[in-house]
Amino acid sequence: MPGDGGQTGQNKSTTVTVSRMDEKARDLLQAVLPASIASGFEKGAVICRGNSNGALSSSDVRTGTVKHTVDVGLGEWNCGCPAGTTPVAYYHTHPTPPESIDPASGMRGSPDFSDDDKFIAYDAGIVAYVAGHDGTMRRYNPPPVPTVMVEGRPVRTIPTDEEGRILPVPDVPVVTFNWTLKTK
Repeated sequence: MPGDGGQTGQNKSTTVTVSRMDEKARDLLQAVLPASIASGFEKGAVICRGNSNGALSSSDVRTGTVKHTVDVGLGEWNCGCPAGTTPVAYYHTHPTPPESIDPASGMRGSPDFSDDDKFIAYDAGIVAYVAGHDGTMRRYNPPPVPTVMVEGRPVRTIPTDEEGRILPVPDVPVVTFNWTLKTK
């Protein structure tokens, strides 16, 4: 998109609502990616939608304290979103290049979603965004989690095998956007 600091082209969203969320995620990621790269620590937060007006906002940005991870607040009340809003997505950065390996954890940098990133989105039932060290931005739309009715209320159930092990998240395509975020 013009003025975004990168390639131009059409947004790959399918609806106006998703397009606005993509653009909000892009702006929020652009605001934190350079500092994340400079520090080497992931940054992220939750995107919240106003229940009365549909306006998009963000919870407070958090910085990971350990390489290759950041707690964006999904375990908090309303996923860290203020009252009167609903969490709709989370976003975070992957600031290290693939050729770098963290000596403490042995983890390699990647601009793509990790399996943990995908499971977090799947478990929370919200969209995930990630910005890589090279300025690439991706979106992951998790498949819906099955629900069962318990005392008249829907309860999300994470599928498990016969021995109670959580099954892998069903594979769905990841969207890579045709714009590039600034890295400095």
